[in-house]
Amino acid sequence: MSIAEAELDELLLRVIQSLFVVLGAVVGASFVVAPAATLAETLGVPAESPAFSVVRTVANFVGFGLACAVFLAATDSADSVGARLPSGREALLIAGGVTTLLAAQFALLLGLAEIGIETGQNRAITTDGRAPIYFLYMVVVSILVVGPAEELLFRGVVQGRVSQVAGPAAGIGFASVLFGVIHYASVTGGLGGRVAYVAIAGLLGVLLGLLYERTGNVVVPALTHGLYNAVLFGIQYADVAA
Repeated sequence: MSIAEAELDELLLRVIQSLFVVLGAVVGASFVVAPAATLAETLGVPAESPAFSVVRTVANFVGFGLACAVFLAATDSADSVGARLPSGREALLIAGGVTTLLAAQFALLLGLAEIGIETGQNRAITTDGRAPIYFLYMVVVSILVVGPAEELLFRGVVQGRVSQVAGPAAGIGFASVLFGVIHYASVTGGLGGRVAYVAIAGLLGVLLGLLYERTGNVVVPALTHGLYNAVLFGIQYADVAA
């Protein structure tokens, strides 16, 4: 077998592993959410309450994190995911990343609206029937749970493994596509609006991937992602509470 063939085989293996770990994260999350919801009800948390929704969300992303931990342990590749407290320079990159993500999202939404495409909305952030306190809970959950779990999966595991074999452009691109696609099921609206949301999420994933590639520190995109989500939930809180 030539070197090129060996590299292609290794890339194919890592792509398949990435698909399985993403699938494992989705399936694993379902196994965590059900008992967490049952426990919450047992402890007296009403099923229709904001706290119950937050418990389910936290459990879902804990499932993501557990799937990543199992995969990294099974492949003995935990050391391949760089994670450390951000430096001063990285803190500036986080601030710039949050600003860029927000600006990019609103620019893309406006651009699509100009050509008559109405983008779907993530169910987690819709205001229909939501109590204001839900959005405050989600500000914290976004920073501490959602951002870290998704970035560990898509940047730390998927991007990292593909980049090692095929280079950063392939790793960022592949991880961003999966990042966009996984959001499809959580989006409201028709097919066109949901596809538009997936495309926007994928493009925003590219920026997160660039941050990880630039710093080698998964905490940077994790905080950027979490803070970006937190700002969106903060906007929704202000809208509902007004």
